[in-house]
Amino acid sequence: MKIISLIIIVAFVMGVSCTSNKLCTYPKKYLRTDIDTTKEYKLKGVYCFSSVKDTILGDGNNCLINFNVFDRVNGRGIEDGVIYFFGQDTVSIIFNSQNRQKKIKAGDYIVEAWSSGYIGTMTKKITINRDKKMEINFYLGTTVQF
Repeated sequence: MKIISLIIIVAFVMGVSCTSNKLCTYPKKYLRTDIDTTKEYKLKGVYCFSSVKDTILGDGNNCLINFNVFDRVNGRGIEDGVIYFFGQDTVSIIFNSQNRQKKIKAGDYIVEAWSSGYIGTMTKKITINRDKKMEINFYLGTTVQF
């Protein structure tokens, strides 16, 4: 019984200590529904990402990126904008409601999401590995001034 308790405690501690705060574990934690939109505010955007092994769609040196862009205040999807991948290859993707996927060459990138009326959000340098399927979610912030 003591051994099972010890194993459970060790597994819990390892799971908590190895979890990155940028992994998409619970999307609602990125929303800020407590903002009083009748007053001035400036809300920065945030992002999260996750990836899984993908040998079916991968072609040896690329990663399939799925990206979603949301309004951080109300959680609604943002229909139009641009995603930039700055790295060894710089790639820009104009996205709309149908275009939310792109194969990107493996490497280190800084990724930025931008849409009209929102504050652009930029990641720290992230490594995009080959033969992976990656999801990046952006929650764009806004500013209101009276």
